[in-house]
Amino acid sequence: MTTKDNLELALREIGKNAFVQGEVDKNFDNNLWWPNTVKDKDMRLIIAGLSTRVSYAMINSYVRVIKQLEQMSFAGFLVLSREDKTKILKPLGLINNRLDYVDSMSQFIRTTPNIDGLCDDDFLKKVDAEVKGASFKVAQCALLYRKGYPNEIMPVDSGMKDVMLPCLGYLKQKDGYGHELARKLLEQDINQIHKLKFIKDNSLEITKDEFNWWAHLSMIYYKRAFCNKKNPDTCVLNGIKSLKLNHTCIADKPQK
Repeated sequence: MTTKDNLELALREIGKNAFVQGEVDKNFDNNLWWPNTVKDKDMRLIIAGLSTRVSYAMINSYVRVIKQLEQMSFAGFLVLSREDKTKILKPLGLINNRLDYVDSMSQFIRTTPNIDGLCDDDFLKKVDAEVKGASFKVAQCALLYRKGYPNEIMPVDSGMKDVMLPCLGYLKQKDGYGHELARKLLEQDINQIHKLKFIKDNSLEITKDEFNWWAHLSMIYYKRAFCNKKNPDTCVLNGIKSLKLNHTCIADKPQK
């Protein structure tokens, strides 16, 4: 069985899970992490990196921080003092890292002409190389958010790269550029799925152009609800005989 076949089967089952799809529905049009209420595309790049190392248990604190930023223009953000930025970002923790990121991303935005004219690969490489505290993982989120969802970009976080994708048969990638390799492999398989047929067969209320966004959210919220618990006995996919799983959540589980 190919990784594409395994992925498609997994998505069919995840699409049936009421809890996961409830989370998908809540975040489809206006994502909690990357809200559509932020209209300034440069501010979207500032916000995209702030969700790193923020657990889902901190989502309310995160939302309060973003609400302070969402009505602000990038020009307005630039004139904030370090003290003002500290007050806004402090609830997220790791304040020096956060300040380094927003200052470095601000510099990237100011010194990179025609950001939207960059091809996706060049954008991702430049953010990884030039923005302090960023990486390919952050760059993927920044690209998706700047473009505006739904779009074809499917960011791969550490849990996806290290646990969920290897469980479905993908080669476990290293850190750094490994996030980008994992994204390319995932998107390659996603784009081999007959999307219109999948949507019809599974009674999804989405369009073909929304499929990658739906698949991304479905996988992310499945990972949070099941893979992060590192217990195959609670994994919905574990009961599907036609699926070949590697149970990497067990290998990733710290030994007592």
